[in-house]
Amino acid sequence: MFFKKNLVILMLIIAFVFIRGLSCQTLKIEIKEVVSIGMQEAKEPGQEPYCLSHAGSPDIDGQGNIYILDGREDCVKKFDIKGKYIRTILAKGKGPKEISNPVRIGINPYSGTLFILHEYGFILKEVDTQGNFIKNHILPVQFFHYFQFLEKDKILFIAKDIYGKESYPLFKIVNLETGKLEKSFVNTSTEVVLNQKMRFVVMDGLIWFSGDNQVDIIAYYLEKGNLKHKIPFEIPLKKNFVKVIAKGKNYATLDAVFYNYSQPFLVEDKVFWLFTLNQFENEKAREKSFPKSTTQELYFLKEGKPVKIDLFNGFQGLDFVRARKNKLLFICDDPYPQIKVFELKLIK
Repeated sequence: MFFKKNLVILMLIIAFVFIRGLSCQTLKIEIKEVVSIGMQEAKEPGQEPYCLSHAGSPDIDGQGNIYILDGREDCVKKFDIKGKYIRTILAKGKGPKEISNPVRIGINPYSGTLFILHEYGFILKEVDTQGNFIKNHILPVQFFHYFQFLEKDKILFIAKDIYGKESYPLFKIVNLETGKLEKSFVNTSTEVVLNQKMRFVVMDGLIWFSGDNQVDIIAYYLEKGNLKHKIPFEIPLKKNFVKVIAKGKNYATLDAVFYNYSQPFLVEDKVFWLFTLNQFENEKAREKSFPKSTTQELYFLKEGKPVKIDLFNGFQGLDFVRARKNKLLFICDDPYPQIKVFELKLIK
């Protein structure tokens, strides 16, 4: 009896240790570049579409086709998953198949149509993936930065600051069918130019993001708009700031200096966080120079805590834009505008 009792206890201990060992194992992933789109100059006929004058906002549709907003040429260029040019969608102007002062694009995963945020962020133009006009959605509020579809006719976006106010709601939801603002939540005083690198993901009724453009992991209930989680990264940080790069009598052009920021993305129902830390050669002249070095770390959320993924060396020189399924889209400006697509797979 004594032996059997001790044997049972021993087996329970072994089982506990085994299960705990499994739970402590880090996630194993495989990341590889699948396509790079961009060319410094056209050396042969037919290469002109690969020369991007500006590549500010890419996305991928359900068939794997890649769309790139060329904000300087006021058009969208469509490529297949292998990077082969298909067609140019839209042109500069005010007509049904034209856009003016475009800011950002996004594929609606519910309808499969392409949306272009243009007219300085006041209008979302909807076209099919061939470029045929569907509808102009006049927005009740202006915005510039990242947006995502919650439903076929609902978008969640990072909001613009309010003139004359010290604080403003960070997130807003607009119903495109009614043209009305449905919700504003998460109050912030961050200068809106700092929001350009902010991303968010929505999963299980929560919106995950980083607060004040730093690296804390924050989750709010999407329905009620109240705080659920706030998880700090245990990393010493410097505060990002806004600088004036040109100032006149009636205007000021602003830019932002980012020491650090983190951006979440979703792959196979797991929330990942890409952490970026920039170091500058000359701290006093940092606004005039590119970072001396950039360090990137990748984390995933496990039981409400960030767990670092080992053997990840970062995406050097790349600025993260968007994730679709297991594809990650990045902007590269050095030595010329490019879009790079990486594939992330979980190793079972």
